[in-house]
Amino acid sequence: MKRPALALAALAALLWSCSDDGGTTGDGPVVAPEVGIDAGADSAPDSGIGNDVKPEMYAGGGTGGGSIDGRLNVYVVDAADDSPLEGALVMLGDGTTDQGTTDKDGLITFRRAGLAGPVTVTAGITGYATSTVVGLDAANFTLTLGSRTAPAPIKTGTCSGTVKDWASLPALPANHVRIGVAGYLMTKELGGAENEVQQPSGDLNLYSPELSKTTWTVTVPAKDGLGVYVAVLDVDTQGTTTADDDVRTLTHVGVVRDLKVGEGQVLANIQVPLVPADDKIKVNVPSTLPAGTDASAVGLIVQLPTGELLPFFLPTGAGEFPVPKLTGDFAGGSYWVLVSAEPTGSQEGDRQTESLVLKRDITDTSKAVDISMLELPSALKLTGRTLSFSAPPNLQLQSVDLYPEAPGAPHWSVAFIDAASPVSFTLPDLPAGAKAEDLPAGKLFMHVKGMELAGVDLNNARFKELTNSLTRWSQHGALAELK
Repeated sequence: MKRPALALAALAALLWSCSDDGGTTGDGPVVAPEVGIDAGADSAPDSGIGNDVKPEMYAGGGTGGGSIDGRLNVYVVDAADDSPLEGALVMLGDGTTDQGTTDKDGLITFRRAGLAGPVTVTAGITGYATSTVVGLDAANFTLTLGSRTAPAPIKTGTCSGTVKDWASLPALPANHVRIGVAGYLMTKELGGAENEVQQPSGDLNLYSPELSKTTWTVTVPAKDGLGVYVAVLDVDTQGTTTADDDVRTLTHVGVVRDLKVGEGQVLANIQVPLVPADDKIKVNVPSTLPAGTDASAVGLIVQLPTGELLPFFLPTGAGEFPVPKLTGDFAGGSYWVLVSAEPTGSQEGDRQTESLVLKRDITDTSKAVDISMLELPSALKLTGRTLSFSAPPNLQLQSVDLYPEAPGAPHWSVAFIDAASPVSFTLPDLPAGAKAEDLPAGKLFMHVKGMELAGVDLNNARFKELTNSLTRWSQHGALAELK
């Protein structure tokens, strides 16, 4: 089953981060050396500084402090843990007027008369993807940089068990089989590594005594308070031996919560009780999919009252889909509907071509869920250091990641705030000797995303929270060559 979290993982890598101000010396806050100060003989140092805002760091990336009027405080931190990146290059625009490096707290302050937003900020340091944000008008900005080194794998354990009262489930018609699909509950941090634990090959998470699968097994993140689930499907084989024409219908769902699994631990003999999926959600998927896609899928998620997510079902097409009623373990919860359109064939998770819609907080199943999808980004080009593309109109956030041709972390990421489409942007030249990652010559993979964020002001936002406002997005990539 394709996990809905995969569709959102790219968002976490895109969005920009902090904690309180650094320590203090004397009576004032610790700040980086200020650059670009206009302190001419005829003016006081504060002349022309209309918003002399105190530096503030935002955990996970963020913006705030009002509009830029003479001062901009930029923190640069590691995307994985918010640790400050000392010595990171930071430039405004092409760096001619405003350029410097961060201090031990990851902070640099630009302060001069005439400095006003919106501005373009570029930051980079050796070992991390260089990042540019276009259209920033926030006096405090925390930018997270992603390491180009693969992160340490998340600590995992194993859960296994059976399904309680399986033998008492109703008999099935001819040519039907019953299969239980096990998984673990996701957190609401949809792009987080905890939601992306890889499962071993061999369909170990399937349970069906009739098919000699008498135990389900799932690899899980090692943690306290873990939850596991089993979704029971009635599979109509259509009397054939191929799975291409199978029709899968959810009939029951079960969940066990509050498990404690240590690293490398095997927690066995878990018995999952079942409840019937005796309610239905109607999903109206457009009959015409975005150009460049030819297959749609509908993912249904139950958000438990505790906030955990149970992605129990991913059928194809449109229509009415069974769901468990919001009673018992699900009382006080809600449904999410995730609809995707993509081209047929396998794709890499961080380079996918797809258009997606996410509807949250659904509790009234008497109303159909209507879906409207974004077109894919198009006309992707990289000419020298100038990138260009077209995206659907009126999107709050658009981005470009420039990857190596082979799988790997991006070299450079660019985010555009409230940009008109089509977009054309020339990457700034890095100064000679800068300890930052530039683009290598040769072929690159250019990946473009466009995102609709309901009710969000990206110049006053906490980026960890933006997935809660994500409603529609689309992404597309193409090979380009830097010459």
